Amino acid sequence: MNDLTRDGPALARFRAAVFADAGLQDALNGIDDVDRFVAAALPLASARGFSVAADELRAALAGRPLPISGFSDAPLTSVRPLQQWLPIQVVGGAGGPCVEWAYFGPDGPAEPFFQDTVTKVLRRPINRLAMHRTALSMLTDVAQPGPSLPLSGLIFHMSRCGSTLVSRMLAQDRRNIVISEAPPVDAIVRSDTDPARSEGLVAMLAALVRALGRKRAPWQERFFVKLDSWHILHLPLFRRAFPDVPWIFLFREPVEVLASQVIQRGIQTVPEYLPGSYFGLSEDEAESSDDYCALVLRQICRAALAHRPLGGGRLINYRDLPQAVWSEILPHFGVACGEEDRSRLAQAAQFDAKSPGLTYAGDNASKLAAMTEELKTTANRRLGNVYAQLEALRSQGK
Repeated sequence: MNDLTRDGPALARFRAAVFADAGLQDALNGIDDVDRFVAAALPLASARGFSVAADELRAALAGRPLPISGFSDAPLTSVRPLQQWLPIQVVGGAGGPCVEWAYFGPDGPAEPFFQDTVTKVLRRPINRLAMHRTALSMLTDVAQPGPSLPLSGLIFHMSRCGSTLVSRMLAQDRRNIVISEAPPVDAIVRSDTDPARSEGLVAMLAALVRALGRKRAPWQERFFVKLDSWHILHLPLFRRAFPDVPWIFLFREPVEVLASQVIQRGIQTVPEYLPGSYFGLSEDEAESSDDYCALVLRQICRAALAHRPLGGGRLINYRDLPQAVWSEILPHFGVACGEEDRSRLAQAAQFDAKSPGLTYAGDNASKLAAMTEELKTTANRRLGNVYAQLEALRSQGK
């Protein structure tokens, strides 16, 4: 991997200039080919007095990492990222935790998940050239400059119950910024373990979300955040950070969720990735891997029930999608939805939420085959009661 400390003086100054100059960023944004990027960047560098060699710039771009990690050689600075930059990860560093930033330009994340968009934007030469880090402790200061959209709604979910469909439908309206399961949000939320740090975490979460909601184009008006399924355990933290923001919790018939998890496990159902203790489960509580998965889902649903008295929430059953997006969810989020909006939303619902190029086909044969009698028994034994409670409250509009 390229070491930024080995940059020549001119290249080092040009990196810093690109990071700090909105005009340079606009001129270089959207150039994905390295050769074209070099051809465009060299005269811009020369015009600013930086004598950068083509081979040196090309070598610097070729050495940059593609995944959302590997910024360890990027400078840790107090310089505030300009409006078109978003935080993409919170990582450890020699000087303490830090925030990694990437240049997004004016468009909102287009892929189903925030991490997919991050992977895409990090392939752009501009981000290979000008990646940046700031101290996590500075987040509340860094997030302030420039306008941010007020948070319009939070999307919590049981998992595999239509939350991606909802977020994708919302994202079809270019006026909406939709951030889906962003790793930096998860990093802040998962540190919510020490009551003594709660005040600082509230401020940090609010600042991070505010940074993700930066208004980067004149047409952007609303901002929604879809969380990871386990984040419902931390709803009190979110209510303190965003006390007036409405939220929803999506849930689904337990055996349907379990069948999806049997085919492809989410990390929350694998103890090696997220330990059972995180959900208040003991090591010997589960009888099988499927049973453990059911127990995790039960804890998630129980948290939704336990935290409902905090206010601002609405329960949504998967079977009511996609109509519930325009009949319940948008009204709950305070967003008007006319006939043209409903038509656009209905059209978006025809495509697979996680593979937008494919038509949605409902539960496929593999999922139906996974719904064995044993799995149905597990689902009913572990999740039947909590599902019934959620459905009873939903039907009462509570």
